[in-house]
Amino acid sequence: MSRFQKLFGGLTLLVTLAVALVVTPGVARAEIASGEDGNIIWTLEDDGELVISGTGDMPDYKVVPNSDVPSNSQWAAYSNDVTSVTVADGVTSVGDYAFSRMPNLIRADLGGDVASIGEDAFSFCSSLSSVELPSKLESIGKDSFEGCKVLSGVNLPEGLKEIGSYSFRYCAFTELSLPSSLEKVDYSAFESCKSLVSVTFRGEKAPAFGRNVFFLCDKLTSIYVPYGATGYEEKLSGYVDKIAHVIGDFAVSGGVADTDYVYENGVLTIKGTVPVKVSMVEMPSNGDGGAGIGGGYVGGGLSITVSGGAVIATGGVAAAGVGGGNLGSGSSITISGDIVTATGGDGGAGIGGGDGGAGSDITI
Repeated sequence: MSRFQKLFGGLTLLVTLAVALVVTPGVARAEIASGEDGNIIWTLEDDGELVISGTGDMPDYKVVPNSDVPSNSQWAAYSNDVTSVTVADGVTSVGDYAFSRMPNLIRADLGGDVASIGEDAFSFCSSLSSVELPSKLESIGKDSFEGCKVLSGVNLPEGLKEIGSYSFRYCAFTELSLPSSLEKVDYSAFESCKSLVSVTFRGEKAPAFGRNVFFLCDKLTSIYVPYGATGYEEKLSGYVDKIAHVIGDFAVSGGVADTDYVYENGVLTIKGTVPVKVSMVEMPSNGDGGAGIGGGYVGGGLSITVSGGAVIATGGVAAAGVGGGNLGSGSSITISGDIVTATGGDGGAGIGGGDGGAGSDITI
């Protein structure tokens, strides 16, 4: 083989290797930094993922005064590089200030063994938009997600017992569902959640509440609790006008404690001597408004029965049922009582104005 052939062959091999390095998928990630802290092992990959593994509790950390780093954790010096956090199974807690003030953190996935989240664990992570909480979680510490201003949803698991003060202040929730296992919601836990519209409690008995749990939640209009649940009106006295008791698809507010009810096969019958307000929990996705008494589109065959006392209903634009809207074919609304007050909105149907649908039946 000539020198030219050898040289040309060598160049061809180099080019082939270079192309392979560029186009071959599945190239392993590179480790930027790693270390051990007690029983915890941490690794930061070059794609921004910070992985915490080991067994037992993660250490607690604290703020270092007059420092450029957010805490005294070993990985704090890399806070600007972290885009996701993964806590592996085996780790049983997230320490105080563990991931606080990581400006580029987008996602956090907490392992299945985490039972507690410490104080300020994720506070002021301004880009955090996704958090996966484990089923074993029992407590969320003070200020833990405060200032996570783009965090618009979180699944709070059954088994969770305590939510600390200011835990979710300034978050972007529009709705919340709180588990029946909840025993305490500390003061200002959801303060200044400016987009929050509705909150659903699953517990038959109200948990303990600190002061100003929903302070400055200016858009909050509905607090849903199970029908007949106790303690909410007393413990959330500043929000009594927003509390509604839910059974099936219906939300009932007013004198629920003084009523008897039957709910069978989708039919709600209420008997009492005090005013109540009945509406549908879910609003139709087409924007036609809520259903039942108080507004919305009532589908064919739906039946609402109210017996006794006073019924007050107000319908909105194209609202249905008592108070206005378009009644679907075959719907039935029956009211038997002392006082019926209904106001229909624009194009409202039934009692309060508008055109009842074919086959509709309204009995008073």
